Parts: sequence; C-alpha cells; structure tokens
Amino acid sequence: MKKILLLFFFTSIFSAVKAQIFCDTVVTYARGANPTNGVKIKTNLPFSNGVEMPTIILEGYNYGTSSPIGLIINFYVYDNIFQSVRASSFGAYTPRLYLANENGKVIIFIDSKDYFQRFAIRAFAKGLAMDVASSYQGWSLVDEAISASATQQTEITYYNKFGGTVSFPGNGIWTQSGRVGINNGSPRAPLDVVATATDTANGIKLAAVLGNAYNEWTTFGAPTGGRIRGSNEGYLVLETNSAGTDNKMYINTASKGNIIMATGGGSVGIGTVNPGACKLAVEGLLGARKIKVTQSSTWADYVFHDDYTVMPLYETEKFIKANKHLPGIPTAKEVAENGYDVGEMNRLLLEKVEEMTLHLIRMQKKIDELESKLQTKL
Repeated sequence: MKKILLLFFFTSIFSAVKAQIFCDTVVTYARGANPTNGVKIKTNLPFSNGVEMPTIILEGYNYGTSSPIGLIINFYVYDNIFQSVRASSFGAYTPRLYLANENGKVIIFIDSKDYFQRFAIRAFAKGLAMDVASSYQGWSLVDEAISASATQQTEITYYNKFGGTVSFPGNGIWTQSGRVGINNGSPRAPLDVVATATDTANGIKLAAVLGNAYNEWTTFGAPTGGRIRGSNEGYLVLETNSAGTDNKMYINTASKGNIIMATGGGSVGIGTVNPGACKLAVEGLLGARKIKVTQSSTWADYVFHDDYTVMPLYETEKFIKANKHLPGIPTAKEVAENGYDVGEMNRLLLEKVEEMTLHLIRMQKKIDELESKLQTKL
C-alpha cells in the first residue's frame, strides 16, 4: 500500500511539472525592411480541443512608428474553434491580430507592414496536457499571409480595462466613478471639457470640435434624438430627428428667460433660406392672436388739423379713373413686387377713412342746410 501511495505521489508531481511551462524567450523578430504581407508567427501549438491555454507575450519596439510594443494574447481551443480570444496592449502598438489553424498548428498573424520592427516572444502555460516545453519550441516568424487553406481564421479582440483613476496629460482625468475631465481634474459631469485651444481667426476659445464636414452629426439622448452639426464653412444646423417619434423642438419651455436672436446683424428665416432685407422672413401662413406694431412715422390724425387739405371728391374721381387706385396708396404691382409695411399701410388706410369722414361730415352739413331751406319754403 505504501508503495502504491508513493508511486501516486511521484506521478502527480511529475504530471504537474510536465503540464506547465514558462519560456522567457520563445522566438525573436528583427527585420529591417517593411514586410510585404505582415508577420506570421508559426507556433508549435497543436490545434486540438482542450489541450492548452497559453499566455503569449510580445515585447519590443516598432522603430517605423516610434511605438513601444507590448501585447498579451490569450485563447484556447474548444469545439474545434478558438475560444476567449483576447489581446491586451501595454504599449503603443495595436495592429490587427488573427489566429488560424494551418495544418493542425496554431498561427498568429500580425497585420502590420511597419518598418524596422523588433520584438521578443515569451510564454506561460500551465495545467493542460500540451502545456509542455515542446509546444513552445521550433517557432518561426515569416513574411507570409494567412494560408488560403487555413481554417478557423479569427480576429483577436483587444480588451483593456482600467481600475481606479486614470490621468491624462494636460490635467485630464478619468475618475473611478466614470467621469471624464479634459483639461479639468475635477469633472462635474460624465464629460467635462474646459477650453484651452484658441481660434486665432475669431479670437475665441474652443472647448470642443465635433465633426467638420457635411452630414457629421452630434445627437442627444439617442441615435434618434435631436441633433446638431456644423462645418468649417461656419454654418450651424440644429434640428429634430425624423427617425424619432416626437419631432418637436423645444426652446426655453421651463425657463422665464428671454430668447435673443440675430443681434449681430443677421436675419431670421422661417420656411426660407433667403430672408433678404427682412429681420424676420416667413414663407407661408403666419398665425397670431394679437400683433402690436409700433409706428415711428406720424399717425393719420394730421388729417383733422386745420392746415390739412382734403382732396375734393371730383379730383379723387379723376385720379382713380387715370391710375386705377386711390391717391397715396401703393399699386397692386408695387405690392406684388415689394410687399407693404403693415404699420404704414394702416396709417394710409386710416388717412383715407379720416378723409372720408370729413367728406361725410361736409355732406351731412349740406344735407342739413338743404333740409332747413326746404322746411322754410314749406
């Protein structure tokens, strides 16, 4: 019995030692020219279900882009596919990475044609049947594309996660609570940007620049929410989203503050992109319960002044026959071409009403005088 237990003990130790590997340098790569296809790492890892769970580490320098290389790659094979495929970068080098099965062996393809790359590969594995030294021997790196006959080609997903607070250069921060401050070490909102850049053309400070071309939108609330865009030509578009279910634009609905527009000398157009000389141009029907027009010109009460001369009716008749409109009133052609001033038109119409009133008063006096003479004769 003691012999059996002793044999089991040594067998367990041997199995444990056999099923683990730490290789300080599996293979190195140093190439002066740009790769034509990329860098293929031909491993000696068998593409077999559940026999290995490697951690593969690439460290070095990409002289072509002046970028430190630091990559950690993990995966395993189960159900004849690559599982839990992840890469994490601890450098400044994040090329697209792929796994594939070529002739029963795992290959790692680095889709990078950068000049003068230098890196070493080390590895760690423990616990499965092929986590042994032979799996990490005989590796090679070649300038080859993934073979057309390769199977299970899988792109490796980058996955990095930060814990605690992350600081950026220039007083930037990503707090543990998820807030991001740009040029602000104490963000007051999920994104808090403090202006530093100056627009030298206008002498203003820019807090953020979002898009600079046609159809580049910033949406609010959701992809179907209200949106805004501008361009380097200087225009700004603010609109509701036709993909939403409530296409209204609300301005100051919960505030008693004033809405100030076009104080810089511009105009407002509704239904038109060409307001012309108007401060407010509306193309279509304008509805209102009350409109107040402040008139700067003299109101028509001057008709009742003693020095005002009312055109005799026979002269008015002659004018109408000759011109087909009342004296002092714009013609139909003038109104069609130039429109008319509401306040000024009201003044002119009131002027005609007051003149008509004076004519009626004079006529009434004539009527009264004639009736009086008629009564005297009777």
